Amino acid sequence: MTSRGTLRHVVALLACLLAAASCGAEILAKDGSIFVTTQRGCTARFNAGNGSLRALSAARGSMLSVHRETALWSIDLVDGRTIESWNFSSTNEKRKFAYTTRRRDAADELVLSYSWTDDGPDFNVMVTLSFDDDAPRVVSRFAYIPREDAPLGTVRFPAHVAFDSDALRQAVVPHRNGIVLTEKFFDRPRQYVGDYPSLFTNFVWFETKDDTLAIFTPLRDHPPMDRRTTMVIANGGGSNRSRTPITHYRNELRLEKGASAESFVSEDVVWYVGKTVVESAQQHWREGASRKFPTLRDKLKGKADAVSRSVLVKYPLWRDDASTLKQRSLLAQVPHPAILHLAAYMRGGHDSHYPDYLPPEAKFGTTEDLAAFARDARAHGHMVMPYTNPTWWQEDSETMQALGEDVIARDEHGSLRREKYGERSGVVVSPSHHLVKKRLLETYEDFRTRVPSDLLFEDQVGARGWMYDGNASEQHPFAYNHRLAENATVAAAHLPLYVEGGWDRIAESAAGMCGNMLLDWEQPKLPDDCWRPYPLAQVMAGAQVAFYAHNLAPEAMVHDRRTLIHNLALGYEMSYDLILGNVEQLNRVAEIQRVVRGAAFGQRIIRFDDERATTGVTRLVYDGGVEIIANWSEKSVTEGDAQISGGGLLFRVAKENIIGGLDVKMLPGSSGPPHKEMFFDEDFLQGK
Repeated sequence: MTSRGTLRHVVALLACLLAAASCGAEILAKDGSIFVTTQRGCTARFNAGNGSLRALSAARGSMLSVHRETALWSIDLVDGRTIESWNFSSTNEKRKFAYTTRRRDAADELVLSYSWTDDGPDFNVMVTLSFDDDAPRVVSRFAYIPREDAPLGTVRFPAHVAFDSDALRQAVVPHRNGIVLTEKFFDRPRQYVGDYPSLFTNFVWFETKDDTLAIFTPLRDHPPMDRRTTMVIANGGGSNRSRTPITHYRNELRLEKGASAESFVSEDVVWYVGKTVVESAQQHWREGASRKFPTLRDKLKGKADAVSRSVLVKYPLWRDDASTLKQRSLLAQVPHPAILHLAAYMRGGHDSHYPDYLPPEAKFGTTEDLAAFARDARAHGHMVMPYTNPTWWQEDSETMQALGEDVIARDEHGSLRREKYGERSGVVVSPSHHLVKKRLLETYEDFRTRVPSDLLFEDQVGARGWMYDGNASEQHPFAYNHRLAENATVAAAHLPLYVEGGWDRIAESAAGMCGNMLLDWEQPKLPDDCWRPYPLAQVMAGAQVAFYAHNLAPEAMVHDRRTLIHNLALGYEMSYDLILGNVEQLNRVAEIQRVVRGAAFGQRIIRFDDERATTGVTRLVYDGGVEIIANWSEKSVTEGDAQISGGGLLFRVAKENIIGGLDVKMLPGSSGPPHKEMFFDEDFLQGK
């Protein structure tokens, strides 16, 4: 750096320090490092030679690796070169690193600049780090500015967040609705990779022996359509300076062709330090467009009270013939209110003849017969929710015969997308095609008027992972999932919407999301002791979405001790499959929904204490006064004045002054005001 450049830098640094004196943040260069300390006690230390992150903490020692610095970014150019922030230096004029400081919008900013004039096209990279006065929070943004044609292929930001593996206690990631990567995950080389979607959101939370760190990307009002996001947590060998095992986290953005022809600016990446996973997750949800999503009650359009008390019942319509359908014999036996989820009513049975759901299978009669059934169900106090699939249609249906291949999605090689489920084959249709949108509108109107329904179910909308759509109607082939979310908003304008799976953008429109971690295909491909389910989506979006077990899988719905604990203790509504044939058991499950889940419906989770690794207990607490304590271990535990047997659970509903649970014994001398009791055992749950 020239003497004039040095003088300019010193003046800028002094100006920042003067500003920091009044605002609380301090930025100081010393001994080859840049030190930043905020009013709230967040401290960061960067390498003054290349901008790498050396330390980050909120209270105690740094949570980052002491053996390997964190590279903030790396890029792949389309010409095949990979360039990382480590490749730059303050003393290399062809790969020049420099930094400045400034005050903007009630925050102090550290601006890291990288200039490449070495072999190949020239470009600049700028990383802006904003240090919040009021929270232990750093907001970072990456910008790429080519000085000539040098388009990007991939951006990793952050690129290599390094932890000492033996210091990590756990990590929480948004795999489906959420999982914990346990300490076992970090004890040998392993890797977790997840695309967004099907990750619920772009968020990760780490706990080390010294501190905690969440890294997340708040939702923009208008999502970027030109990128694929992948999260990677890789636990491997030691660094080049130590044999200490290092765990790396990176956020990878693969850009569609042409997305960065001139320049590229990332979404904000927030580093939130020293907070619990619940605090961090809810901070993430508040910071983005998600804070403006409608509440669950708003989405349900006057049906919220009834839905809150309703068990979701997969109704075995396929067992009926026309005569039993007309008798509607089961309707009177189902406890009301209930959500009757009608599946396999279409011609040819389930996964057949989509999207032409009406008229139904001939043995059920005509469309009017099905409409009469729906009206009768509503007269019994139930709500009707028919199954539909807006993404995967059969080529022998009348609609596909008329529309042909023009509406089918195409992969990156230009081939038509075909999928097979069991013995059933179909095609993936492009959600951006105007004829697909037109046919979907007809479906919405069919179930609003021809077969009067209260809710609409759309399969696969929230469960599909990231997908490329090369259909000619799609301007952004990386935007397939976002187009599904756009169409879901249209569906929800006609009827309150439930979907399979779900992710954050779908949470804007969906009132219900169906899918839990009891199904093999929902689980991460890791050893069982390396992960456990965690209600991360419920913590974030529980006031805006009701979460259920998978809508078609009886093994995931409540029918025994294991499924009750999983669903109730992790924030799921109750659901039941009548194929199990035990109406008494259904009555018991419905009572739990009415008493416990009904009181928590649409309420925000304020605590989730996860002690499964130590005491075996979880405590789920809602701001509406509902508390659910589960004992996941085989040994009895004592919680206050109650003893919970292994595999049991305790719940308290403050508003109704109710206490109850599965295999709970109140201890002698229990104090407190009188309360209503709802204790039961396995026989009760089994309907005996």
